[in-house]
Amino acid sequence: MTLPIMGTATPGKAALEEAKEPAIALGIALQITNILRDVGEDAGRGRIYIPKEDMEKFNYTEEELFNGVINENYIDLMKFEIARARDYFQQAEAGIAMLAPDARLPVRASMDIYGGILTQLEANRYDNFTKRAYVTKAKKISMLPLSWMRTVEDGPGAALYNLLGRP
Repeated sequence: MTLPIMGTATPGKAALEEAKEPAIALGIALQITNILRDVGEDAGRGRIYIPKEDMEKFNYTEEELFNGVINENYIDLMKFEIARARDYFQQAEAGIAMLAPDARLPVRASMDIYGGILTQLEANRYDNFTKRAYVTKAKKISMLPLSWMRTVEDGPGAALYNLLGRP
């Protein structure tokens, strides 16, 4: 975990401990996003990282996954996993303000970019077998000002962000 390296806004063990839960939630959200993005690539290597109990819950088989079948069950499974990732991102949200100011932008930007991967997966109609869900370099660059505004508590960035509206 990089939290001790990034530091917290308030020094000390108590602040690190308080920020730990949101940091763990962020790690889980990022990992779920990576798993969803790479389903087809992993299947091509004979690997499945989607939890077996989730596949069973949605009546989607390993055979279907290895054959790249996108049916209603698979789409429902992907919607469930995307919602799970977004829930973890939401839990991680509170941790950004707890970080040292210099650490907030990279963490916020990673959350926004990885959230964009989930949005692209939806735009690809949950096809992560033949299409790769990603955020283009141009889109990443265009996201940075809003990511920065979301990390600023006071000053012109916060005022502009408040004027534009919080998501």
